[in-house]
Amino acid sequence: MMSKIRLLILVFFVILIKTKSAFSQNIKLVKFDELNKVINKNSKQTKAVHFWATWCKPCIEELPVLVGYSKKMSNFELILVSLDFKKDIEKLKSFARNNNIKQQILLLDEPDYDSWIDKISPKWSGAIPGTLIVNAKKRNFYQVSFDKDSFEKTLKHYF
Repeated sequence: MMSKIRLLILVFFVILIKTKSAFSQNIKLVKFDELNKVINKNSKQTKAVHFWATWCKPCIEELPVLVGYSKKMSNFELILVSLDFKKDIEKLKSFARNNNIKQQILLLDEPDYDSWIDKISPKWSGAIPGTLIVNAKKRNFYQVSFDKDSFEKTLKHYF
């Protein structure tokens, strides 16, 4: 009887550790050059590169729309780029876990925003939320907070 209880406890802890590590692995600290490679990587999919932060209320409000859309569309890739501070990575991990975000999050470690914002889009003021939508034929930046209807209407131009 005691060995069965020990086995159950061991199984429980293995599951707990695997679950925690799965969420820990979905956040990657990157510099702009690496992000730029991800953005420009040839793909037949349409990509939405979404710039956001956990401290940005409009960003948090629209995340379920973007994440939900990415789950239902096979030819669509959502790239979440967090502009949270590097020191707040644990807060970001907790946010991802609590909101069941399974997509990889790239934490952009580039404090000099002026050095890279224009490379994303000269039209971008740097305010968030902001979303760059890219496919083989188009590249446009949207400095808006999307709701479900406006996001789907915007994406129709890419498919």
